[in-house]
Amino acid sequence: ARDNLPPARREASAAVGARPGSHHLHHGRVHRMEDGELVDIHERLNATQRARIAGLCSIRDHARALLDLQLADADDSRQRHERAMLNGSYDRYVARFGCLSNRANALAFRRDPDYPLLLSLEHYDEETETATKAALFSRRTLARIMEPEAAAEPEEALAASVQWRGRVD
Repeated sequence: ARDNLPPARREASAAVGARPGSHHLHHGRVHRMEDGELVDIHERLNATQRARIAGLCSIRDHARALLDLQLADADDSRQRHERAMLNGSYDRYVARFGCLSNRANALAFRRDPDYPLLLSLEHYDEETETATKAALFSRRTLARIMEPEAAAEPEEALAASVQWRGRVD
C-alpha cells in the first residue's frame, strides 16, 4: 500500500514518528521533518554540510538503536553488534570532521532535536578542545527495571505496591 503513494507521501510515511526538525537520509538525499512531512533540503546544503549531516544521522541512529536494545533487554550479541556499528560510525566521522562538539558540526546539526543526544556521547574538554567517548560506546548504560514479584518483608511489599501502583493493593 505504501508503494502506491506518490513519492512525497512515501517519504512522509517512511518517517512516521520522526520528530519535528529531525534530519533523515532518504535515497541518499538529506531531508528534514517539517510540518509532519519530510522535506528535501539537499540542494540547500553544500557537499560538506550534507556529508556532516549524513554522518551525524548515522551516529544518532546507531545510538538510538543501541539504547532501544538496552531498554528491551536484548541479548548481549545484538547489543555488541550495534555498539560496534556505533563505534565505527563515530570513529569514521571524527576522523573526517572532528569531535561532535566542534563549532562546524554544531552548526550543521544544531536544529535537530537529537543534537543533545549526540553531545551526550562525548566528554568534551574545552581547554584542550578534545573529546573522549562516553560510556555507551563501551558498556551497557541502561537497564530495564522490573516490577518485583515478591517481597521478603511487609514493608518491602508496601513500598513496592505504592511505587508500582501508586496505592496499596
